[in-house]
Amino acid sequence: MPFTRLGDVVESIYLRGQDRAKASYRPFNNGDAQNPPLLRPRGVNRILIFPGSFNPPHQGHLDLLRHVFENAGEDLHIIAAIAIMTDDERLAVKLSTEANPLILPREQRVNLWRGAGIPVDWVWIYDRSEASWSDFRAELTGNLRKRGMELKFILLGGPDNLGTDGIPDPHYWNCPDVVTGDISRPVNFRYAHSLRQLPGCEAWKKPTIDRGQLMRQIEAKMRGQPVEEASQTQRYGPLRPK
Repeated sequence: MPFTRLGDVVESIYLRGQDRAKASYRPFNNGDAQNPPLLRPRGVNRILIFPGSFNPPHQGHLDLLRHVFENAGEDLHIIAAIAIMTDDERLAVKLSTEANPLILPREQRVNLWRGAGIPVDWVWIYDRSEASWSDFRAELTGNLRKRGMELKFILLGGPDNLGTDGIPDPHYWNCPDVVTGDISRPVNFRYAHSLRQLPGCEAWKKPTIDRGQLMRQIEAKMRGQPVEEASQTQRYGPLRPK
């Protein structure tokens, strides 16, 4: 069974009724992508969801996104990322206690993201409202399910809002897991030889590595065959909130 381009499926939903060739910003640079995200027919395909105010987006956001995408590991099989802007109304409420806050309209924040040199082959800037995301996501996963493919999402949170003071609720975005990184700024829960407990989460767990399975994955990848998915217990927890 040939691999399916994620961009083709996204466009069939997001640009329904439009001439795709005339779209200014096609999802995942579809049509021109050098390395387009491909959906494998076996196993789970995963996409990073990176929601935030991005008021404005900056290099640290891009560094975090790129670092997590490139270092997540073959077992998670993350094929793409989607950045979602906080709606203008919610951003205004968030900054309502500040004096003379800078509030950039969502359209401007979207355009700043697009002009930041993002790797458009695997990052898509979702330019519609937060409220519309749930329906789009449901249609996308349902479309792929009918084709016999499984798609899941992982929430990416910045180290500024994921730490000992609290974590973003992955269930708000209907994600089973949340991930972060410290490439752009330090996380406050890591010590030299230990990890501090995060509120509302399971205790940290050390990974148990199945070296035999790891070797089979490496050999399968070298042969160009599908890589079987590894158990999530191979990662440091907490995998999800309690």
